[in-house]
Order: sequence, then C-alpha cells, then structure tokens
Amino acid sequence: MVRIVLWAAGAAGLVYFGDWALAAIHPRYETVHVDRLIAVHEKFNKIGYEPTDSRDERCVGTLFSHAGSRPCWYVKRHRTEVIDIGE
Repeated sequence: MVRIVLWAAGAAGLVYFGDWALAAIHPRYETVHVDRLIAVHEKFNKIGYEPTDSRDERCVGTLFSHAGSRPCWYVKRHRTEVIDIGE
C-alpha cells in the first residue's frame, strides 16, 4: 500500500513539474472574455443577479495555474463570474 501511495505521489509530482517546465520554457497565454454578475441577497432568502462590467482574463495553456494565471481549460468552462455581496 505504501508503494502505491509513493508511486502516485511521484507521478503527480512528475506531471506538475513537467507542466511547470513547459510553462516556463514556452508559455502560451490567451485572453478569454469573462462576464460578471453581482449576486445581491434580497428578502425571503432570494438572490437577485445584476450584470456588471465584463472583463478579459489572461489565462495560461497548461494543466495547472502558473504565474498567477488560471489555466485556460478552466477559464473557458467558467466564463461567468459571480461576485457575492454579503448577506
């Protein structure tokens, strides 16, 4: 059982290191348009959504986040950002 855990941890570390190396050698940045909504808590546990200014987000074409940028596969699947205004 310990060998399996060590192999899995080693494989995960190798994948992350390879992803980091590719991002360091040849970074592929893209810009994705992200729509933003403000979630306003109303009476009787209702939530109202109001659109606000959209923005372009810079993302990196890797499996994991690098240099403060989220991966493009994640940003492209989450093109709507909800900003929650407290209760």
